Amino acid sequence: MPGLLTLRICLTICALIGLLPVTALFIYGTLAVFIPLLFTDLPAKGILWVLSVFGVSVFSLWSGWKIYARAMAETPALSRKWLFLAGAIASTAWGAVIGWGMWGKMPQALPFFMMPGVTSCLMLSIVSWRWKRNRESQATAIPD
Repeated sequence: MPGLLTLRICLTICALIGLLPVTALFIYGTLAVFIPLLFTDLPAKGILWVLSVFGVSVFSLWSGWKIYARAMAETPALSRKWLFLAGAIASTAWGAVIGWGMWGKMPQALPFFMMPGVTSCLMLSIVSWRWKRNRESQATAIPD
């Protein structure tokens, strides 16, 4: 089996285990929060809090899936590496905050919410390694 195919299979399994469950929970939670908000009067401070949580979660999940898409590419490209790095760090930190917030009621939640951040960091390191290796091989190529 070629190396890229094996890498893509492993990355897909990592995304299914690390990103998909939290993404599905996020979609469910978004529907459970925003649909009742249409029918209730919530103070501006409460709406700001809900939108802040929503914004951080969207950015974290977006960066995880975007890193996955970049890792699956034939030739990796990191045009805005700082944005992906910030997303992976935010995803890890946000997962730790949510997991530790639920520690008293459900200690198993910490690893569950940390999985997207860890998966994003792992995939970003793979993309960076492939990008650096690809760039070095192009720089050392001798034209015919």
